[in-house]
Amino acid sequence: MRKENINFERTRKLNLKRRFFMNNAMKAIIGLAFLTISIPLFDIMFQVILNGAGSFSFSILTKAGSNPLSSNGGIGHAFIGTLLVMIIAMIIGIPLGLSVGIYLGEFGDNFVGITMRIGVETMAAIPTIITGVIAYFLIVRSMGSFSILSGGIALAMIMIPIIARTTDEMIRLVPDSIREASYALGIDTGTTVTSIVVPNAGKGITSGILLALARILGETAPLLFTAFFSQSFPKGIDKPGATLTVLIFQYSISPFEEWQKLAWAAAMLLLIINLAIIVLVRSLFRNSTPR
Repeated sequence: MRKENINFERTRKLNLKRRFFMNNAMKAIIGLAFLTISIPLFDIMFQVILNGAGSFSFSILTKAGSNPLSSNGGIGHAFIGTLLVMIIAMIIGIPLGLSVGIYLGEFGDNFVGITMRIGVETMAAIPTIITGVIAYFLIVRSMGSFSILSGGIALAMIMIPIIARTTDEMIRLVPDSIREASYALGIDTGTTVTSIVVPNAGKGITSGILLALARILGETAPLLFTAFFSQSFPKGIDKPGATLTVLIFQYSISPFEEWQKLAWAAAMLLLIINLAIIVLVRSLFRNSTPR
């Protein structure tokens, strides 16, 4: 009996050593993988900041594009164009994305909901350049010209499935007991959803909206087919206009040094805005589990 106890204890210690070894080995592998991914990421950030900081100044945000041989150019026209495109995308994309997500989360367990969910997943998987082509044929050709409005609509088409999927998932995390308590008090379904369920999932939904904004902020291909480009400040949402991403594309491939410097400055500005959004999302997502 004593010999069996000794063998059992020896086996237990060997198992513990094996587990500790596997645990430390997996930690080392994960750390190495993180380091491997981080090196190119931080290298890109370092290069953008290194090259952009020397060219960036707040004065370039007040100037429009100019002759590439002149040093008086700026990126203000692209910054304003980006703001207009983003505002249009938010006005269209956020309400539609929220509406679809709330429907799928609360009433989507039927044929219509399953069909809508497949449509949302399909939209999310479509390459953004295809979205730009669709917006070009549906909007640009019908309007007869490129425009900031068509660019905003194209970006809204990208936002909608992202917001819808996030809203659907966060609403499904709200416990059914909360709904049942609301119904027990005699509150109707519409009020329960809008006043109780959605606020409980509010932080997660807000995180999804911010992630969608960060996603469309870096899009270039759809805007090449819709908003196109301009060297002056926007004259209206029905006219072509520059955006930061398209400006980076146009200026970075040019042979002119002044335009290349402005491209680096615009890239750094986009990087700062995206990092700010990501930090905000992370701070919200820590407590995004429904109460």
